[in-house]
Amino acid sequence: MNKEINRITPSVQARCLLGCGIVTGAVALTLSFGMVSHAGTGKLACKPDIKVTNAKVRAIKVLRFGYKDRTGKDQNEGLANKVLEPGETETWKKQKLQDLAEDTVSERIRVEFKDDTSGKSKPSDPWGKAAWSAWLDRTEACDDKTPYWIKIEEDGVSAGGSTTSASSSTTGGGSTSLR
Repeated sequence: MNKEINRITPSVQARCLLGCGIVTGAVALTLSFGMVSHAGTGKLACKPDIKVTNAKVRAIKVLRFGYKDRTGKDQNEGLANKVLEPGETETWKKQKLQDLAEDTVSERIRVEFKDDTSGKSKPSDPWGKAAWSAWLDRTEACDDKTPYWIKIEEDGVSAGGSTTSASSSTTGGGSTSLR
């Protein structure tokens, strides 16, 4: 009887190995697709509203939104070169921050913009050099409900949600009050 089992075993083993290999491969493939799709739905990119108010006496062109990622590295996202007249506020809805996961704090934010240097209240060429506002400190975690609000003023920059101060890098050292 042992001889008969030994004779059948290699054939059964071969079929089992082939079948087990296919099943194992299918399971591995299914798991890898599951992991890939899970990684894509992990809300890696936070999508807050970004509000910018121009409190200057001349128009500005808003270029980019800057922030620090969780490692402290500077990151930025384009804001479509939107021109804001004096007193105007624009909100970029659900702006995707590629390098900041939802519920993560970006401790510092800022905006890059150009001043209207034509001397008129309406936007025209030429625009001044691009400059970044001062870094503004934040303590709130990034989510879809808490906007990032930055107000560009003649003597600096201010933002809502905090009481920290900073100085502007765009106006020769004016102070910034965060409200």
